[in-house]
Amino acid sequence: MIFTFRNSGILLSCVLLFLIPVVLGLYWPLFSVKPDLIGILLRPLMLAFAFVLALVWIRIPQSNSERRMIFVYFVL
Repeated sequence: MIFTFRNSGILLSCVLLFLIPVVLGLYWPLFSVKPDLIGILLRPLMLAFAFVLALVWIRIPQSNSERRMIFVYFVL
């Protein structure tokens, strides 16, 4: 299988979308042990995930259903 940017972008997007809830799930048990250190470590990680997702999603063309959902959320 040949990976184009679209295929690799979708794969990276899926991996990051899986890791965000995993990191959030790790946050609360670790927060009870060492709250200040966990906040310092995990917040930049979450911001990095969001930044990489934004970079990937800018280059992936949107489908018609995604455009409709963006319109619905914009109207709401």
